[in-house]
Amino acid sequence: MTEKHKELGVEVIGAGISGNKVPDLQRRLERDVLKKKPTVVFIYIGINDVWHGESDPKKARRSISLKLA
Repeated sequence: MTEKHKELGVEVIGAGISGNKVPDLQRRLERDVLKKKPTVVFIYIGINDVWHGESDPKKARRSISLKLA
């Protein structure tokens, strides 16, 4: 995105860590993402939780949403 739309002045920072589950993100969200004061945050997480037996993915989404609110 930064290369394709240079005129927007967008900075994209990837903070994903392969294999992380929701509790991992919760522990590092403030340090790795929120302290950078982003305007927009995209969170793609949860598939590792499902693969490892989390039976309620909505529970994980709610806990992240509360932290961002």
